[in-house]
Amino acid sequence: MLPKLSFRTTTGGLVTTHDFGNVDAGSFAPDASGWEVRLHNDYEVDGRDSAQSVRINVRGSTGGIDEVWCQQHWVEMKSYGYSTGSTGMTDDAMTVFQPVGKNSPLSVGDIQSEGYRTLFIRINSPTSAEEQNISLQLVATYQDPQSAITKWITDISGNGVVPSTGDPFAMSTGALVNTIYHTGGYALINSNEIYYGSSGSYTLSTTGTGAYNIYLTEAGAFGETTGSVASNQLLLYEATISSGECTALADKRVYLPGLRSGTAGAIPTAPIIPGSIYFDITNGILYGAKTSTGWTAL
Repeated sequence: MLPKLSFRTTTGGLVTTHDFGNVDAGSFAPDASGWEVRLHNDYEVDGRDSAQSVRINVRGSTGGIDEVWCQQHWVEMKSYGYSTGSTGMTDDAMTVFQPVGKNSPLSVGDIQSEGYRTLFIRINSPTSAEEQNISLQLVATYQDPQSAITKWITDISGNGVVPSTGDPFAMSTGALVNTIYHTGGYALINSNEIYYGSSGSYTLSTTGTGAYNIYLTEAGAFGETTGSVASNQLLLYEATISSGECTALADKRVYLPGLRSGTAGAIPTAPIIPGSIYFDITNGILYGAKTSTGWTAL
């Protein structure tokens, strides 16, 4: 049977509406810790299938995504905690809220039958906010991974960035010290293809101090956490942050090789051995274990 998702309280009560209360511009609702709710699958124990590649987002009261709070990502979420009795689930353990809205869902991985994930949701309205009487919909989808673009990637798997785009997702700080700039590129997360055609920037959402892992989700959104990245997230850099300002970046990217077979691309049109696999190291160096104590470039 198809999965059946439902938002519920920590005691199992079905949530159909929730009032966040009043919020002043530049503040949180209900507070900085957020509202706790659980996203269940097969709460009634009907023998439902697992919900895979679950993503959560917000829409306007009529289902649209063009309201100002959707476009500017006023709603923030984090996934922290899950039903420990379920097999095949990993706690996202997010320590930092991720802004959600138009083109920026929160990916939480899979939810097994009779399992749940614990979510924390808050409204973080900007200081310029003037809207009144906001109503929004909280929407969860499943079996909804990032659509494959299949630009040149063919039958390769794993998690990492793809070197064919020069310096994919290279990051740096700039004049805006709470902003990290990144280049475009390809990446694979759980074999789902993520693509950015141009450079951009990511604004830090933390005001803390310490070492933060900067990651990319399979939905194409950046985030940061002091803990380990989840299975549906790809570690890119470790940032040293002091009171919300990034002072240093340590490269943690993992590069995937381009494995090709057949006659595609620039490989020979008539391979010496039909079906040979070609290893593209145009943008990398191939190393081999020469001895037990080190690696040697081939």
